[in-house]
Amino acid sequence: MRGDTYNGAVFTVTKDLLPLDLTGVTMRCQFRLNRDAPVVLEISTGSGITITDATGGIFEFDPMIIDVAVAAYKFDVEMTFLSGEVKTYISGTMTVTPDITHG
Repeated sequence: MRGDTYNGAVFTVTKDLLPLDLTGVTMRCQFRLNRDAPVVLEISTGSGITITDATGGIFEFDPMIIDVAVAAYKFDVEMTFLSGEVKTYISGTMTVTPDITHG
């Protein structure tokens, strides 16, 4: 809900059914209405994204207040590896709904 605290989400990245090693990886995630729309929210490693088990391929979106307009936003998580290689393994939609209880 808009203005509410989002509890976060945990992700496990795998490749060929095995956890992907996220050691040294930096991540960036943008939320937009579509690919060409303005960014309404951006999070990154150390600022909204935490790698909780690098060798196990596990990271999370940290809890945060969602204060963006009501809409369905597209997102993906861009990962930059120590080698300089950039990959996107996670994408989806975050739907922000209006509060019924207010004022």
